[in-house]
Amino acid sequence: MTDPIRDLLRTAGSAWLAARVLVGISAAIVGVLEAGDRGPYPWFDRGLLAWDGDWYRAIAENGYRPGEEEIRFFPLFPLLGRIVGIPAFDNASIGLVIVANVMALVASLMIGTLALRITGNADIAHRSIWLVSVWPASFVLVFAYSEALFLVLTAWAGLALRDRRWEHVAVAGFLATLTRPTGLAIAVLVVAVVLQDGRTSARERGRQGLALISPFLGFALFASVSAREHGAFLAPVDSQRVHRGEFVDPLRRLLRGVEDIVGDELFGDGLHLPFALVAIVGVVLLARYVGRPEAIYAGTIVLVAISADNWNSLERYTLNAYPMMIGFAALLTDLGRTVVWRVTLIASSAGLVGMSVLTWTGAYVP
Repeated sequence: MTDPIRDLLRTAGSAWLAARVLVGISAAIVGVLEAGDRGPYPWFDRGLLAWDGDWYRAIAENGYRPGEEEIRFFPLFPLLGRIVGIPAFDNASIGLVIVANVMALVASLMIGTLALRITGNADIAHRSIWLVSVWPASFVLVFAYSEALFLVLTAWAGLALRDRRWEHVAVAGFLATLTRPTGLAIAVLVVAVVLQDGRTSARERGRQGLALISPFLGFALFASVSAREHGAFLAPVDSQRVHRGEFVDPLRRLLRGVEDIVGDELFGDGLHLPFALVAIVGVVLLARYVGRPEAIYAGTIVLVAISADNWNSLERYTLNAYPMMIGFAALLTDLGRTVVWRVTLIASSAGLVGMSVLTWTGAYVP
């Protein structure tokens, strides 16, 4: 009898390697474009530290500097990058890349394990691993971005909730919110599970309460540092408005996305609309194949993402909803057609290459 976890680890390793080969192909394409006088591409020169990676590097090396917009980047990922990179390599950048890529492997394995726990179907579990690894926006799991760490922590919370290990959920929620502000959505997941369970003992309610407040405690810890250094408790959130704009009616924002894609923004902001619609479909699939609490959790993240006036980076924001790929994997397995799965995998891999190229050339803001 084969060990299912060992099989999942084998799949996770193969998918992890494939994603890095695809990003390498993207780098080769951008290199050819630059050599053909289409450049220069300053973001390409930053390698895996492009875009947000450069901010994380600055934080890892120098901490939070008063008055700088880097306060919008939460501290756990750059802290781990510093811990890994400085003692061993005297280089925080190397540490950030190592942490991101190791966490990417762990995240895919945990999501596959969770899929197996929920569905009992090995095909769904293995396909979940492939999807989370080669999803078009999953190039951020190769770059020095915090998404991989965030997925590990939220998937840990999801696994712990299956066994009602509330103390584990509390720790995972606390750390997730020190990684990304969307860690607060774990509180929504906890509420959904508690409501599903119904009445429990007083002791159990106390443990549930700890899991519920822990994401807010993580946020409050960083916000208190912000208040001391920047004079504003909500600076980490307020600083995002410069980039994402104010929150808007999500339905109106979707309609505006339609206008973009049929107008002159087809290869600009219009590119975000298909991913927004796919994310909404993903929430519906979660409700059908996985469970209502997971659908509510993912729906919260998707709603916040599509309610932003500026949809830049929407693709990786929705990737933060850790159960999403389980829903898509369940649908593809339910269809029972191998050719559909292979076409999906090829299309997704091509999308990953395309988005990596657009990111390094500066045509896409990740």
